[in-house]
Amino acid sequence: MTVNIYILQRRHFEKYLLENNLSLLANLVKNLKPSYLVMPWQTIQNDTDCGLFLMRHMETYMGDAKTWTSDLKPENVSKL
Repeated sequence: MTVNIYILQRRHFEKYLLENNLSLLANLVKNLKPSYLVMPWQTIQNDTDCGLFLMRHMETYMGDAKTWTSDLKPENVSKL
């Protein structure tokens, strides 16, 4: 059985909150649903360079997704 990584992370975070007597927050986290940003530079074919993409995101994201420019170019499928 494959478990979605989001569900696994959420369960661990809930457990951490409960162990630290933060049951109210744990209940809030339990009911959260993930949301995903749609970014123009998302790739379909390239999963090899995911660490590079992550580093670039960490370097350029300043807290506002609406004005965020990562300088990453959209995937060019014709070059693959």
